[in-house]
Amino acid sequence: MEGETKGFDLPGRASAASRWGDAAYRWGPVLLWMAGIFIFSSLSRPLGPLSDTPYGGLVGRLCHVAEYAGLAALLYRAVLPGRTHPEVVGVGK
Repeated sequence: MEGETKGFDLPGRASAASRWGDAAYRWGPVLLWMAGIFIFSSLSRPLGPLSDTPYGGLVGRLCHVAEYAGLAALLYRAVLPGRTHPEVVGVGK
């Protein structure tokens, strides 16, 4: 018992650094994806020359659906921290 040091963490509780690391792992991709949506939505022609073609509207709508579907998947991953395995999210089937 002599010379034994006790940590400040209670048994069964994660340290503050571990909680912040877990939060960054889960919410970091969500924030980066949202920043990408913000940046691309501020551009007048996010698809470049493809915006001027007859299919520009359709491609733009499909990209819009895809970007928000990606955000939904990342949000799903972030709010269910115990379920981050690819087989649970449906990736790799």
